Amino acid sequence: MPTTLSVFPFVPTHPYTRKRIDPSAIATFSGSPLSARASFLDRDLFAFAWSGRFTLTNLATLEAFWVARRGPVGLFYFKDPIGQPRTLAALGTAVAAQVIFPLPTGAYRGEFPIDNGTAILYADGSPVTIASVDTDGRSVTASSAPGVGKVMTLTYQHYRKVRFDSEELDIATPAVGTYDVPIALVEEAA
Repeated sequence: MPTTLSVFPFVPTHPYTRKRIDPSAIATFSGSPLSARASFLDRDLFAFAWSGRFTLTNLATLEAFWVARRGPVGLFYFKDPIGQPRTLAALGTAVAAQVIFPLPTGAYRGEFPIDNGTAILYADGSPVTIASVDTDGRSVTASSAPGVGKVMTLTYQHYRKVRFDSEELDIATPAVGTYDVPIALVEEAA
């Protein structure tokens, strides 16, 4: 799984916000408009922002993460803490002793990788034990065959591909040993 940023390893000092963005209004760092790459989009893109109070240890972790991503240039995955799970996404109908089911495509294509800890597989509405979720192979494997003709669905939460939306970390020191840092992220289309 690619690198992810955890939202709450610190105490939030300002509310977490999420707003829908217009892909045609954003320019990428390569200088080409995002709208040229986003003509295939059939889902919403979001911007995320919050400010947090960090300890020195957590600040060092954030700074190392920032440097490794080269600030706003590098992409990483982020799990929206207020994002709603995708519920009952259709996976198809089980045949014979089928245990591997392809993950949904189309409108769901931006919703990978899946947070494996949130995935719930259903056969005709009844939960089925999951053996594994392979987001690279785009499949979910049931522990046992659910039965011929069962309609398979999946409920899950996913990560979003984002980048930092600022050229530098703006670090304030309101008290000894505490650091306030505003964080802004922008979701990428691809």
